[in-house]
Amino acid sequence: MRHKDIVPRSVLNFVGLPLLLAVWQVVFSLKLCNPTLLPSPGAALGRLWEILVTGNVLPDLGITLLRMAIGFSLAAVLGVAAGLLMGVYQPLYRVLAPVVDFFRSLPVTACYPVFVLLAGVNHASKSLMVFAAALPIIMLNTSYGVRGVSPIRAQMARLFGASTPQVFLHVTIWEAAPQIWIGLRTAFSLSLVVEIVAEMFAGTQFGIGQRLFEAFNTYRTDELYALILLTGGLGYMMNLAFALTERRLLHWSSK
Repeated sequence: MRHKDIVPRSVLNFVGLPLLLAVWQVVFSLKLCNPTLLPSPGAALGRLWEILVTGNVLPDLGITLLRMAIGFSLAAVLGVAAGLLMGVYQPLYRVLAPVVDFFRSLPVTACYPVFVLLAGVNHASKSLMVFAAALPIIMLNTSYGVRGVSPIRAQMARLFGASTPQVFLHVTIWEAAPQIWIGLRTAFSLSLVVEIVAEMFAGTQFGIGQRLFEAFNTYRTDELYALILLTGGLGYMMNLAFALTERRLLHWSSK
């Protein structure tokens, strides 16, 4: 017989952030850090509220999300297609897997000069960095999902007269879908990180990364921490949306 949780999980989910803010306030009040470098949480939250209400940050937020969406969308389409082919054809997997794994292990920021040479210091180079970071993750997870499909289900489908394309469409893809979604979700979270870093590397008129770098250079620490909170909250909400979508679309997958 299972014991009921002393504290409901729904309550525990909302404890972490207030606890973090409380620790932050204690550090600020005790002056364990220079107040010029670490403002109070109230000051950071107040600045966050100000830039959101006035719409001051919306152009930066919009262009960041747009460049991220372009790079991720291209990686998702090509990555899933290439990963399916890698999973189905063993020789192709053996040829491409080491190459894809190499680029997955390579920090995409180390290749920033290459992206600038190929696409210039503009929107394209930043979207290209997002694409390069997300593509190997999606390809490998998709291929793992296909290779992990139970052969028994495929054999049963063939016994009932299903053709090879029908087995692929109605058995292989659906059984590999949870692993494919893991790759998409992981790559999506990484895409935001790469986009922010790319904007901090290169000069751009708009972008959360550029805004963060400007706040750092001008010692506007209240805005710096406000933007950090905004970025963290944005990443959390996007990951939550992916998780909720997964529960609806892939409700049969075991957790």
